[in-house]
Amino acid sequence: MNTKSIDFTLTKYDYVIEVGIDGRIAAYAGLNSYNKNTLLIEPILVDSKYRGNGIGSKILDKAEKLAKDEDYKRIAAYTLYEDVANFFENNNYIVQFDSEMKFFTAEKNLESDNNE
Repeated sequence: MNTKSIDFTLTKYDYVIEVGIDGRIAAYAGLNSYNKNTLLIEPILVDSKYRGNGIGSKILDKAEKLAKDEDYKRIAAYTLYEDVANFFENNNYIVQFDSEMKFFTAEKNLESDNNE
């Protein structure tokens, strides 16, 4: 019997948020502690057929609540994609583009209600 081996890496997250619809995972976010003050979102993914229905924003709300409950002072994400950066900006994250590294950073201060 011939078999093929498949190499893969399983990424471990400190926290996972999943959204199930009709018995399948429609969206999820992996969250890791970056340091004692910052929870890092890496990644947030929504199945393309469920995009535009507010699921990603609800995941962010859950992630922010979890971060506050765990005493993080801020929540952040990194992305290469402008549309993802716009998603974070539309959810009141401060977004900046690092022209040298060619990626966007998105972050929200959780210690205040005003993040502007």
